[in-house]
Amino acid sequence: MHGRTLQVSWESVVHEHTAHFVAEVAFVGKAIGSYVMLLGGGYYGQRLNKIYRGVFPPCAFFAAAENFVENVNESQILAILRPMIKRYALERLPGERFGDFTIRAGYISAVKSGKEWYDGMGGEGKYAESLL
Repeated sequence: MHGRTLQVSWESVVHEHTAHFVAEVAFVGKAIGSYVMLLGGGYYGQRLNKIYRGVFPPCAFFAAAENFVENVNESQILAILRPMIKRYALERLPGERFGDFTIRAGYISAVKSGKEWYDGMGGEGKYAESLL
């Protein structure tokens, strides 16, 4: 890729740095430098995102949450997003939004109902990461 610059317009990605669970990519801060990273929300708010990296406090709904990688810091976020955004720039379908791409590319599974929010938490397939 020598000599080429890839650019993706940030206007095409809905991102949030607060507890918004419909953004295409969201970061929920638990402490300074400690974030839960969520992916796969619908651009128009039609689909919830889900946890890609990090965990919220343990809950009765997902007893195995402690098996997943802890929260990410700023440098980890950049290390995760750089190759993902590069791939998005190279492989996206015409008009495809970032949240839709993360699902199609297999980074995360879609949330089709609220009960599916914890299914596939931590990524899907080769993109899954756990402490097991």
